[in-house]
Amino acid sequence: LDAATGVQKWIYDPGVDGQSGRYACCDAVNRGVTFSMGRVYVAALDGYVHAIDAATGRRIWKVDAFPSRGPKSPLTLTGAPVIAGDLLIVGTGGGDFHGVRGYVEAFDLKTGALRWRFYTVPRDPSLGPQDQAHLVSALKTWDPRHRWETGGGGAVWDGISYDPALNLVYVGTGNA
Repeated sequence: LDAATGVQKWIYDPGVDGQSGRYACCDAVNRGVTFSMGRVYVAALDGYVHAIDAATGRRIWKVDAFPSRGPKSPLTLTGAPVIAGDLLIVGTGGGDFHGVRGYVEAFDLKTGALRWRFYTVPRDPSLGPQDQAHLVSALKTWDPRHRWETGGGGAVWDGISYDPALNLVYVGTGNA
């Protein structure tokens, strides 16, 4: 909408697959968008992140934020993305479901390329060594009888913030 007049300038439909609603624990919601460099950024429920030209409503890029899809990986994107320098930070929801392992990730603002993904909880040790060094220590704090097929939780579904002076991203996990 034109902020001065209220006149609609464009509509953007991300084309969310309605089936993704079955993995949304607390309704099919979107908690906001963010804006930078003449672009609107939105994380859609079905796991795709969109960059939209703010003047025209034309999609600039669309990327998949999920490392895997399907019933064994019931993830959603419901939180508002956060700008951190030249990165777009996105966290996933779904920690209420079996098989979900929380993470937060960063995409290049200009291209949508994945720059990094940070897992908040360890993965099943039977799958081999942990995929990130910090998780080796974290795994030692888990009950050795943990039922890994239930997942690990630790979803970063919202509440992300960025401190530009320190160049640090802060995240809460679960229901922070």
